[in-house]
Amino acid sequence: MIKKKKVFEVELRASLNSEQHILLLKKMKMEGASLLRSIDIFDEYWCPLATKSFADIEMNKIGSYSLRLRKLNYGGKECICLNTKVIASENDHNAWEEHEISVDSFNEGREILRAIGLKPFFVLEKIRTDYKVYDAIFSLEDIRDFGKAVEAEIIATSDKVPSAKKRLRGLFEKFGISESQIFPKSITNILMHKRASF
Repeated sequence: MIKKKKVFEVELRASLNSEQHILLLKKMKMEGASLLRSIDIFDEYWCPLATKSFADIEMNKIGSYSLRLRKLNYGGKECICLNTKVIASENDHNAWEEHEISVDSFNEGREILRAIGLKPFFVLEKIRTDYKVYDAIFSLEDIRDFGKAVEAEIIATSDKVPSAKKRLRGLFEKFGISESQIFPKSITNILMHKRASF
């Protein structure tokens, strides 16, 4: 039996000011970027009822995970999904195993999560515009109570994760995003440290 290679979501994120946001979009378009969609996103993150602090659930160790109920609105269409991201390498928030399913009802999704002993602890709202640039998806984001940011993503098998990370850093450099703007962990992680409520 042939063992199937795991697929990972490889991501890189950076903060942008308004001028950089405009300049990045201009540079991407010059490189042939194509608009995929613009989305309003409402994310609700869940954890076990017994959780007392973010330190109890922060994704650092291999196998640690996030659990997110997401509502998407784009083009007059609403989509709801349940998602988990699982850490595959110690403290690595730039490549993880991800699983997602569609959910018919946001409220029923919440009730299921409550029924199995979970509680919401963090909410994130943002507007995201996705572009296809070469072999990557670049998402320009306006995050509520945070500001503008960019997230770039490549889907890769486990053996291609290092080259995908290098590729994203190269694209950031090409588009004028400096190393000092890059977040070592996700923006969501940073905001959870500040706003998570248990």
